[in-house]
Amino acid sequence: MSSRWPSLKRAEVLERAQRAVDLVGLHGAEVKRPAELSGGMRQRVGIARARSIQPKIPLMDEPFSALDAFTRGPLQDEARRICRDTGQTLIRITHDVAEAMHLADKIMLMTNGPCAMIGLGPQPRWKSRFS
Repeated sequence: MSSRWPSLKRAEVLERAQRAVDLVGLHGAEVKRPAELSGGMRQRVGIARARSIQPKIPLMDEPFSALDAFTRGPLQDEARRICRDTGQTLIRITHDVAEAMHLADKIMLMTNGPCAMIGLGPQPRWKSRFS
């Protein structure tokens, strides 16, 4: 029933999917078609899909870059809450320095070019979101 766990029964797949939907706050929206979802809801669906397969370490590449500021903020807070509640490590790639400082426990900075380097940035949330 599932490509990640082919031996799962349909009921188990549906239960995992519902847990993922509930985790991102989309309970009740399961019956909507993709065209009926807002941009923020679509981002939440993407997070729920990733969570439903229970990866050991999820990788999110610019997960909020296509969203407006009013949608981005609450989804960033939601992603932070999910990580806190599940205790799971998450690797997030972003060009938004403020987003990285708000969401990350550790920040790794990368330089451009053939002599690219990686360095460890500031430690846990040393800047307030609204300062």
